[in-house]
Amino acid sequence: MSEQEPLPAVAPATVPAAFVAELTERVQRTRTTIDAAAAAGEDDLVEAHLAELESLVRLAAAHDVALPDVLTYLDGHRAQVDLTGAHVVDLTGLRAQTCA
Repeated sequence: MSEQEPLPAVAPATVPAAFVAELTERVQRTRTTIDAAAAAGEDDLVEAHLAELESLVRLAAAHDVALPDVLTYLDGHRAQVDLTGAHVVDLTGLRAQTCA
């Protein structure tokens, strides 16, 4: 048996620009909805959309898309929600991934 030649190194896949654009648009829409719901005093709607935003942050982290301003935004809203005693998701692990 002959030795096989090593496989060529594969460059890491780049994130398609369309994906980043769609993700960015969804993040912006969600933030706008959160701000409107907060202004209207709709705490349950704020919570639902914060969960959606957290999901988008996890998706971004999985694809190496940095969203550091979104983490700051979430921190600010989570601090407000903490005062109401609502459930809080710890995004500390994602912070290192998305800010890198």
